[in-house]
Amino acid sequence: MVSHILERWEIDHTPLDVLLVDEETGLVIGRPFMTVVVDKFSRMVMGYLLHLAAPNTESVLRVIERAIRPKTDLLQRFPKVKNEWRAHGMPARIVPDNAAEFHADDLAEGFDDLGIEILYPPSRAPEKKGTVERFFSTQNLGLIHNLPGTTFSNIQQRGDYDSEKHACFTLVQLEAAVVKWIVDGYHQTPHRGLNKKTPAQAWLDDEKQHLIRLPVDLDALECILARRCAVKVHHYGIEVGTIGYHSSELAQLRMRLKPDEKVSVRFRDEAGHVWVHDRFMNVFLQVPVKDKRMIGKSRELWKAAQKALREAGGVAADRKLTQ
Repeated sequence: MVSHILERWEIDHTPLDVLLVDEETGLVIGRPFMTVVVDKFSRMVMGYLLHLAAPNTESVLRVIERAIRPKTDLLQRFPKVKNEWRAHGMPARIVPDNAAEFHADDLAEGFDDLGIEILYPPSRAPEKKGTVERFFSTQNLGLIHNLPGTTFSNIQQRGDYDSEKHACFTLVQLEAAVVKWIVDGYHQTPHRGLNKKTPAQAWLDDEKQHLIRLPVDLDALECILARRCAVKVHHYGIEVGTIGYHSSELAQLRMRLKPDEKVSVRFRDEAGHVWVHDRFMNVFLQVPVKDKRMIGKSRELWKAAQKALREAGGVAADRKLTQ
């Protein structure tokens, strides 16, 4: 039982019942997944993430960061959205399931740094995440099954509808549709579990009497909630997932390292930069990508597009972006 906002968040993933196409080639690149965080008390969506790769630690870290942050900057990307999205702040606890991505060291260390409790369900007795599960069902009926390229939930519903033939939505277009539906639709609809209040109303009413806690440094949040690895620094920089990174600061750091010493690196799906730990100064250096075409690009979307090209007989695109 919860009595205030931010006491308990539920998080889960689902494959969405719609096929997407690559924005450059027009080729179908598959069904996306959606990871979502819902505030148990208000039913507000705290954060979401649309992704093509199967749910993993990266998707969890990214959606938690988005859930914590104020949404003003996010909504600037979606000018058709009319309403506020007030949901933000640090939760007391998060309820996942026992999937492997929720037990990763990267996630546990990031949550520990932020003081967030992870409430794992008992083994063999998974706790029902009814709030987030009902959200997915509502979203299917209210949005996803009305989009071109929908696969519906089963063969009986789909009938003779040719999902691949009608597929035309890119990931960017789907995200715009999802955000508008969440903020202007779902959040503004009276909810039976809230005594007919809307999630937006329930949040606002409790926000007036609840202190919302945020990290001291919001800019450091994406570095805290990031994937972590250790790599060797070469004369040309470092490589993270076949993508190269380098800077003058990294070159200076290399000169101070022991032979074959590795550095701690944190990285996200956005391929434009990584963070490298300078143990001498105890700071993280932001190191930019060498191939400037990768700035703003998603690692997973890039991989999916290259795979689709190869399968269609296009140019091989598995070269390393390091030189």
